Amino acid sequence: QGNTISSCLYGIAVFGPPEFESGTLITQNTIGTPANTIGFSGITVTNETYTAIVDNTVQHVLTNSTMAGAGGIALLGTTNNVTIANNTIKNISSGAESSGTSSISGIYISEYSAFANVNANFVTGIANTNPGGFGVRGLNVLGSFSVISNNSVSDISCFQDTDNAYWPAGIAISGTATASDIYYNSVYLSGTHPGFTATAGASAALLINSTGGSHDIRNNVFSNAYDNSSSAGDKSYAVYSTATSGSGFLNINFNDYFVSGPAAVLGSLN
Repeated sequence: QGNTISSCLYGIAVFGPPEFESGTLITQNTIGTPANTIGFSGITVTNETYTAIVDNTVQHVLTNSTMAGAGGIALLGTTNNVTIANNTIKNISSGAESSGTSSISGIYISEYSAFANVNANFVTGIANTNPGGFGVRGLNVLGSFSVISNNSVSDISCFQDTDNAYWPAGIAISGTATASDIYYNSVYLSGTHPGFTATAGASAALLINSTGGSHDIRNNVFSNAYDNSSSAGDKSYAVYSTATSGSGFLNINFNDYFVSGPAAVLGSLN
């Protein structure tokens, strides 16, 4: 609590035993400075239950790691009922050849995590700067039964390519994630950015690309004004889903969708 941490690989790392540690509190820390960056992740937690990661600032993470979980805050290994709330996560960048579920992320919830509560975080300035065309995610959710609510996500960018693994996405529900509750979030992608491909590429404020279903998505704002300056055929989606419409969603109602600019497409649902 109350620490200032910089110039290290992990700002804070909590690795519990296989039988879990319970009740760890990580709060009011400032991790990373412009002159003294973090090399992999601001906060990483694994094998924990009922841990709370609240009121921290994670910033200036500069990584070249291709490992999943690189970026701001990551739940790795087996974690249950962990709360990530009221954190500021900003200025996170990667030059790694990582994409899809391994993309650089503001917040990463692994497939081994369940019942994560991600609430009221401010996530901005997350980028993959590799010009070879690799992905980036604001929130990267692979774990099941996650509650993602009241988060603000903006300024997510990369050199986008054709496949959605290489897109910038504000909130991505991926892998085998099942029964994600996504409520009252605000996502805004914007700006003119170079891409890898000259013929395609896309971005999505919300990307649903999981093999699980029963996602409940309500009362969010998804806005996209992102433009790939290298491509005349790119698309900027408010929502893009590969999930089967009947089984993929428990609800997808009462959301606001906004798109603008030359690449604007409101949405694509399978």
